[in-house]
Amino acid sequence: MMSLKQNASLLSVGLVRGRLRGPAWWAVSSALALMLIVFSVTGAWAHGGEDHGESQPQTTATATELSHLARGGDLEILLKHAPIAPDQVTTARLFLSRYATNEPVGRARITLRLVGPASADAVAKESRTAGQYELELPPLPQGAYRLSARVEAEGERTEVDLGALEIAPATSAVTDDLSASRFFVPFAVLTIAAAGALLLFAWRTAGRKKEAAAV
Repeated sequence: MMSLKQNASLLSVGLVRGRLRGPAWWAVSSALALMLIVFSVTGAWAHGGEDHGESQPQTTATATELSHLARGGDLEILLKHAPIAPDQVTTARLFLSRYATNEPVGRARITLRLVGPASADAVAKESRTAGQYELELPPLPQGAYRLSARVEAEGERTEVDLGALEIAPATSAVTDDLSASRFFVPFAVLTIAAAGALLLFAWRTAGRKKEAAAV
């Protein structure tokens, strides 16, 4: 399936270029360029500018929860917790499953490790739900940390990188991202509206020229 960028490129090269000239061609080209910029920036915004390849950990954040998703061999780990304030204990949930089948993996021994300005380990305890574990993240000083998990399940031992974690007061990256999103949404709407206006102008210009040529 073609991406929006590919479709827009085909439209500009295969359709518009063959029919429009002069101001009309300029207007359509500008409109397509504006839309491509919006789509590109939106994609980068949504993914944090990171490479989310299969082997790379993914971290997502909302106002109330952070999620870390990573794969190690045939195992997939999803760690969820509230934003972590300095020097406070934080409860977290961990989900372990087979990557290929999404089958929950129970009876595993999982140790979460945080390394940064200080280091600490947290041992997960299996809950009553298959593949779901609970743990408490120990109080740690403010700063940037690296998360990893050591998993022993069904005779296998796997080390999984869960990405980065920022321990900071409440006015941290989550709040900043939400504020930036409130600015970006109106900008994207206005840009798309401008692109639509340019396209409308281009087609009307082309229509007038066609009518004039017919006369």
